[in-house]
Amino acid sequence: LITTDGYHVKLENFMRQISDSDGGPDFIYAYIKRGENLNVFIPELCTYNLDVWRFFRKEYARFGLSVEELFEALIQYIPMELVTSVFDKNDSYIASREDYFLIDIEEERLKTIVQSLDIKFVTLAKETPGTIREWLYQHNLYAVNVVMLEFVMPASLYNESEFKQRNYSLLQTMELKTMLEYVNSNIETYVESLWLSLPILGESQEALFALLENYTLESRMRSIIEHSGTEIDDWDKIPNKEKYGLLLFSCGKIKPTWQNVEAVYHWCGDQIPMELVVFLNRKDVYTSLSQENIPQKTKSD
Repeated sequence: LITTDGYHVKLENFMRQISDSDGGPDFIYAYIKRGENLNVFIPELCTYNLDVWRFFRKEYARFGLSVEELFEALIQYIPMELVTSVFDKNDSYIASREDYFLIDIEEERLKTIVQSLDIKFVTLAKETPGTIREWLYQHNLYAVNVVMLEFVMPASLYNESEFKQRNYSLLQTMELKTMLEYVNSNIETYVESLWLSLPILGESQEALFALLENYTLESRMRSIIEHSGTEIDDWDKIPNKEKYGLLLFSCGKIKPTWQNVEAVYHWCGDQIPMELVVFLNRKDVYTSLSQENIPQKTKSD
């Protein structure tokens, strides 16, 4: 077919036929399996059958074709202008293909495909080159999960205990500004998929305030505060009392001092909010307060 005069016209007609016929998938499978002239076949196949990857990925077992074999043939020879038509954005197969950057295909081609589809890798092999890790980090081409944040974080800034016990505090590091901005743009995923799964022992007060400021789901505020392991020493230091100040009290995350009790009482218009009642009824709170003298001005109020 390729060496026949006018083969371009014949090839076009042929590709249209196999794309529309019932026997087309069998032929496509057999041809890819042979592995000959794929540099001609794959571009034509993708041109006339934009659903080839979606179809075979769903049905590959029926045709006995290795999905890895099909995928590697496609990404090696697909015209770059067709990548976004043949593959879905953030294609889940690519995102979970941990050996993606170890495939024997030109690295720049692999990277171009990733950028074109905005792939967010959920995992990658430890053998992936360090230059690729840095590239993924700089372009935000990784999922916000424990595995990938550890994977792309610069080795000079990674500390296992800090990562697991004070993760959001670690991200406040100036050198991790790019990662922090990316995490903040995906803050709900970060909290649900990463932060709440770590054994957080004590975020800094500033980091906890920043996390609560950036988080939008009020229904999960309590989970964040209770998981933070952080005690706020001074009510007056809380930057957004309206959003989470009283919740910090009801979760027992305010240092039990009469000064803090008095401060929230006055902030509430000399009223005792229910959150303060809950706070004062905690055993650890009233035990601590019982050992502290009530300030004179509180006695006279």
